[in-house]
Amino acid sequence: MAKRLSLDFITDIPHSSEFNHFIGDKIYLDHDMYEMIVFNLCSNALKHTWNGSIIIRLYLDYKDQKKMIVLEISDTGIGIPEDVLPNIFQRFYRVVSQSSRSHEGIGIGLALVKQLITHHGGDITVTSAINKGTTFKCWFPIGCEHLPTNQIRFNNFGKPINNDQELNRQLYLEECSQWAKNNMPEVQFDRNQLSVDDDWSVGKVSTKEISSPSSTDNLTAKKKHQILLVDDNNDMRNYLSVLLKEFDIINAHDGRDAIKFLKKSDKLPHLILSDVMLPNMNGYELLDALRSNTKTRLIPVILLSAKADEDSKIKGLDKGAVDYLIKPFSAQELIIRIRANIELSLLRSKIILQQSNKKK
Repeated sequence: MAKRLSLDFITDIPHSSEFNHFIGDKIYLDHDMYEMIVFNLCSNALKHTWNGSIIIRLYLDYKDQKKMIVLEISDTGIGIPEDVLPNIFQRFYRVVSQSSRSHEGIGIGLALVKQLITHHGGDITVTSAINKGTTFKCWFPIGCEHLPTNQIRFNNFGKPINNDQELNRQLYLEECSQWAKNNMPEVQFDRNQLSVDDDWSVGKVSTKEISSPSSTDNLTAKKKHQILLVDDNNDMRNYLSVLLKEFDIINAHDGRDAIKFLKKSDKLPHLILSDVMLPNMNGYELLDALRSNTKTRLIPVILLSAKADEDSKIKGLDKGAVDYLIKPFSAQELIIRIRANIELSLLRSKIILQQSNKKK
């Protein structure tokens, strides 16, 4: 991506044996969370840098007289005004800039990064100068004394990358490509199972082998209700994935991705949570597709949107959404509404099944 944007992407990472020697102890990190931190900060740097370079460094330093590992990501971009720096880690706070590659940010990316770093017992700091660049420093404590014992796992090296992790990486690239391809030749990314070919339509959604979630599905402690999350913004996907960790989250970039997932899946999700403004196929069009197919007609769909006008909400509900939430929304309210709609859907499925058995 940096090459496409004519930027230098520099990594200054010491050799592992040398680094381990200086550290003198282990570092305990959640792999997925750490990857999310790196992706988010790198995406942010790419988005706000037009000339020069992005540098990633990893080194040992001291903070509050404690030895810590620092992940530093710096750029030569547009910078952040000094008067707003204290607010950038607040959820839904946006730095308005006409010089950014994208104006679609929703102000949760940096808040999420801070939350993930705090979860590790660390901290994040930032310095910036207008038209000179920005530097984020992520501070991670060494050792495990700061962590609850039930969260510690030892020697979890060589963990294979699962399909969900790879998909999340591709979705990150997909969003970057949306604002990069205006200036660069388009690159086709391998979207794995969520790519959509040219030969598809609502009527061609194959649902013969897709079974609806029953009232007994995913109710055990080892299983979770599955939610198909449809949003083209990686900040929002990451935020919602953390917020809705009690559920099994499947990510899709837009409505076409969601259709493709439904075509390939052997079971329907318990609920679909979708943004309205999406590329290729928006939330309203996705609702049209779902409600026109007999197998997907009853999946509860909650729409999320920054469009707060009454007409937009009525349009979504008229098309078959069970709920319409306006951004920014209350996290607690969202979870309550998701739980309620899933339970209502399961109850409805149970009643339909009982009625069907009586007819037989």
